Amino acid sequence: MDFGGVKKCAISSCQECCYGPCNLCKHHAVPGELIRVGDRTYVVSSWYAERKGQSGFIVADDLQIGELFGGAEGFTAKLKSQGFDKVRILRTPQEVASARIEVLKALAAWAGPRLPEYPWEAGRPNEYELH
Repeated sequence: MDFGGVKKCAISSCQECCYGPCNLCKHHAVPGELIRVGDRTYVVSSWYAERKGQSGFIVADDLQIGELFGGAEGFTAKLKSQGFDKVRILRTPQEVASARIEVLKALAAWAGPRLPEYPWEAGRPNEYELH
């Protein structure tokens, strides 16, 4: 079962049915790990990004990606507008393993769940900058 009884793709402009246990249709589905909470499921995808010489993973679930960003392209565009570059979704375990090597070279403090706003966007001093 999808997250919260969602039957249609989480992208509001799409009228297709959800693909399997995902919250997106087959056309908009993103690769990732299937997570089950009670009788609800969603897919958590991993994204690689860089900012000012740091690299890290950003994770987001398919419901967020659909409802908030209109799909993977919109999510990529949002991350780029937040100051990230080299943004890409990691599609396979091999891609995650390969990206992990890059991340370990210059691990970013901002890595983790997607944030609606990062400190540098508001002009606040933050621990995310390289010194």
